[in-house]
Amino acid sequence: MMLELRQSKKAIWGSHLVGKGEIPWKKILESPNMIFKEWVKMDLVSKSDCEDDMLKAPKVQVEIKIKVNSMKKEENMLNKWDECGCNYGHDQHAWLSVEDYDNFALGTTLEAF
Repeated sequence: MMLELRQSKKAIWGSHLVGKGEIPWKKILESPNMIFKEWVKMDLVSKSDCEDDMLKAPKVQVEIKIKVNSMKKEENMLNKWDECGCNYGHDQHAWLSVEDYDNFALGTTLEAF
């Protein structure tokens, strides 16, 4: 994951890049409970307005939390659609009923001849 440290210009529009940092995804995914909280050293960009000798490389504290929904919850949501019992086929698009599909198929067949 790439991070950019930017500084706003004195004008209304835009900003310029001061530094860049990188965090490998593997490090984030292997962290306990998929919560990553560390200080990341930013490498100064050579084209910045300030002299490299005057500044130390900045560090930014980054906190990333990744949450994954459980499969059981997802399956329960899908099962509720199957238990509906209405005439509309849920394997079809929700805005068209089975009869609408039959009429559409008949109409396209008649147009072809």
